[in-house]
Amino acid sequence: MLTVYSAVELARFDRVETRRSALVYAMPQPLAAGVHVKLADLAGTLTRLSYTEGPGVPQTPGRFRRSAAAWDIYLRGLPGLGTAQRVRLDVSNDRIVRVTRDGRDIGAAALEPEVLASAGDRPGEDHRPVRLRDVPFSLLQAVLAAEDHRFFEHPGVDLHGLLRALWAAARSRSSS
Repeated sequence: MLTVYSAVELARFDRVETRRSALVYAMPQPLAAGVHVKLADLAGTLTRLSYTEGPGVPQTPGRFRRSAAAWDIYLRGLPGLGTAQRVRLDVSNDRIVRVTRDGRDIGAAALEPEVLASAGDRPGEDHRPVRLRDVPFSLLQAVLAAEDHRFFEHPGVDLHGLLRALWAAARSRSSS
């Protein structure tokens, strides 16, 4: 019975109309006074987000220009939250000292979030390894709540959890 049910469910998920993409995003990179552009790997982040560097002031979203004293970035905007905008990051000693738009101080801006992992319409998954310290705390808590709340307490195999599952299976067989 379980085999038939599994085959039916797998066939249902295989149909095009039921496929869904799942994306896991990093937190948006803040652009604010005090951010160290080299430590935050701003150039690398822009590259991973497919921004292109050019010689002049960027005229379209997804382009940027940098110098020792400033970065001009035409942000694409946050999905569902913000519109595209051109910002200037005034930099001193590799730290952002001011964020402006059209010459006015706006305090802060943010790059759109990077996709950390996706599972879409194609077989397998796309993924990019990240450091545990770079994972948003809320994502870590969600994974631990759904998967293994004792993850940091065992070396990879949770013997306590396995014994608990075996005990539960044995009890369910004896009561059937």
